[in-house]
Amino acid sequence: MKHTLPALATGLFLTLLAADVGAARIGGPMLPADPLPAGEWHARVKYVDPHYGPDGRYYTYTYYEIVAPTQSGCQYQIQSVMAGGNVSVVEDCHLVPFYG
Repeated sequence: MKHTLPALATGLFLTLLAADVGAARIGGPMLPADPLPAGEWHARVKYVDPHYGPDGRYYTYTYYEIVAPTQSGCQYQIQSVMAGGNVSVVEDCHLVPFYG
């Protein structure tokens, strides 16, 4: 009887410990949700298309609006457009709020 009580207590402790481990959260710890975006990032670039006509050289300008959900996405799109040449930035990336 002397040895039975410590063995029972140890067994009960191990059972409770295993039950606690088995009750771990599914999917890991809860993390805070990402904040909702407050708006979109806009930029404007101007493309210059030089061409020749009967009276000499002409330029046609085309404006492109860049819209992205993040500032880094907006800047990446500007860099991509600028790589093509004949492009200048008219308005750099700026946040346009959804409301207000």
